[in-house]
Amino acid sequence: MKTIRDHIKGQNFAPCYLIYGKENYLKQLYRDKLIQALCGGKDSMNFTRYEGKMPDIPELRELMNTPPFMEERRVILLENTGAFRASCDLPDEVKNMPEFTYLIFVETEVDKRNKLFQAVKEIGYTSEMNGLSEEDCKLFVASQLKKDNLMISEQSAGYFLDLCGSNLVMIQSELAKLSAYCSGKQTVEKEDIDRICTVVTEGRIFWMMDAMMEHKKNRALKLYGDLLALHEKPMQILYHLNRSFLQLAQVSALLEHGNSPADVAKQLSLAPFIVTKYQRLKKGFTPRELKNAVNFGTELEHKVKIGDMDESMAVEMFLIKYSSEKKA
Repeated sequence: MKTIRDHIKGQNFAPCYLIYGKENYLKQLYRDKLIQALCGGKDSMNFTRYEGKMPDIPELRELMNTPPFMEERRVILLENTGAFRASCDLPDEVKNMPEFTYLIFVETEVDKRNKLFQAVKEIGYTSEMNGLSEEDCKLFVASQLKKDNLMISEQSAGYFLDLCGSNLVMIQSELAKLSAYCSGKQTVEKEDIDRICTVVTEGRIFWMMDAMMEHKKNRALKLYGDLLALHEKPMQILYHLNRSFLQLAQVSALLEHGNSPADVAKQLSLAPFIVTKYQRLKKGFTPRELKNAVNFGTELEHKVKIGDMDESMAVEMFLIKYSSEKKA
């Protein structure tokens, strides 16, 4: 991402860019930044967009070789075409296109063995966007608020992220609300966040896991009650708990086998910010406890589904079992 920003700032562009990964907000953000910098935006006469499937190669070749009208560059966007998971003749076209043509590819999944991927990597720039680290998320929050002349402390930014989760679209939406609410102020405080921001289930689940790790049973049950008050269904809460403990077990195992947090995030398709949270949480549970928690949660979920247990009782049993003090 920094490389793309540097290219835009220095007006020194690569012939083609591939932006890929699961973080849609970042992909759209940098896609639009590149289009704006290269040709002035999507309304330019020299901008063409293909989406959903690859155009015919002869048609694309003709467009790539057509000089731009009264401008320096022709920009072609190919979005979600699947070109990086199939064989096509585009690699040769990419390597031989004229200097005035710039290609931007945006995809969710790619095969790095694909010839087109190798061609773009050779002559252009590839950027995988699967979310931000915790530090980068805090910087993102601060930079967005700064646009509205608002400041926020690192601690308050972390609190905001705990509440709103790791989805950047959700974060952007909540920041817009927060900026409007704090209009006229200089600094965003924790109290402002509490008053205006929507707490996603993911955020409270992490708080519940924190309470369980610290053996604060009453706090874990209170957080569960808060979710019920927000009309969350017990079965949905149990599902989130089970999924979170499974991910925690997977993160813990991968880290124990020497994988870096960045590698873990890629392997499990998790935001780096979430992996950082799990790194902290894993200190409170042994591998055996995590395995048992996953099995216990799965068993409770099955009993609810077949009618052998009330869903609310299942959640309470899970919380009490794994937030009670450990026996010596």
